[in-house]
Amino acid sequence: MTLIVLCELVWVLTQGYRYGRSQVALVLRKLLATQDLAVERSDLAWQALNLFEEGTADFSDYVIALCGRHEKATVTCTFDRRAARSPLFRLIEA
Repeated sequence: MTLIVLCELVWVLTQGYRYGRSQVALVLRKLLATQDLAVERSDLAWQALNLFEEGTADFSDYVIALCGRHEKATVTCTFDRRAARSPLFRLIEA
């Protein structure tokens, strides 16, 4: 399973099925722990999940920031005020 599929799953669960953050986190935790499922960059997915559980940004925001950090970016710029509460992001104001 790719990271983008995990991000899409979170979007469907929150927007389509109206799952709350804790419900989404539980689903992700179970998927990531499943031995029969290979997840692309599972270490990054786990980190994004942990940040998602504690933070205010969307799961996909954390995936994007962690991918950037893996590529040596020190910060990820965003227009999203909720994401900008994390030190992984810098808010761009219009």
